[in-house]
Amino acid sequence: MKKIILILLAIVPLLCLAQDNSSAEKVKAIIEKQKPADGEFWINCGCNKGKQSPLIVLNGIPLDDGNLDVIDIKDIKHFAVIKDEEAINKYGELGLNGVIEVDVKPNKKYDQLIAEKGIQEQEKEEYEILVFSPGYESFLTTQKSKDFYTESLLKAKNKLMVSEWNFRCRQPSRYNSNIYEVSVDYDIDTDYGLDAEYRIYMFFRFMEKEHNMSLIGDKFTANL
Repeated sequence: MKKIILILLAIVPLLCLAQDNSSAEKVKAIIEKQKPADGEFWINCGCNKGKQSPLIVLNGIPLDDGNLDVIDIKDIKHFAVIKDEEAINKYGELGLNGVIEVDVKPNKKYDQLIAEKGIQEQEKEEYEILVFSPGYESFLTTQKSKDFYTESLLKAKNKLMVSEWNFRCRQPSRYNSNIYEVSVDYDIDTDYGLDAEYRIYMFFRFMEKEHNMSLIGDKFTANL
């Protein structure tokens, strides 16, 4: 179902699987692999007091139980220890206490373990911004890519621009109603994603260029 937030904009929610990539406080985890004995696989974890054990990722699936006793050393194809920023960037809050990645050979007991203990990925809404205005897409190709920006920066800019845009929409006697036709339904607490924030931001910049006006008084140089 499409949700119209502006005559020129439409937000289309799509369901996708995504992990939470929110930043979190660093923690120190010391993880060591000891020499296995009698075919067993041992992990020693020296974590900060009060912290939980590291996350176990078996064949790419995070587990909610860090017990590796069932894994036979002979079945392991790949083993890696990740911690600090790298773990958090890759696994979000699940990686706060470090991550142990283990890839094993195909085996029904491991499939059953993953089925029983595997953490389901979180459903997250994704938004697509559609701008029905001649020249917008061409304008977009002349600008810096979305990778030049951070989502937090664009959200901060969009919050100010939406506020000013909506204010002008409510003042038709002062501002051109042919430009500010409809208010923008934008929720600052919604995670629209980098792509959507970028397209909304560029829409405002496109309107500024087309109508020789400024929404928040900052200098924006096109073609950069």
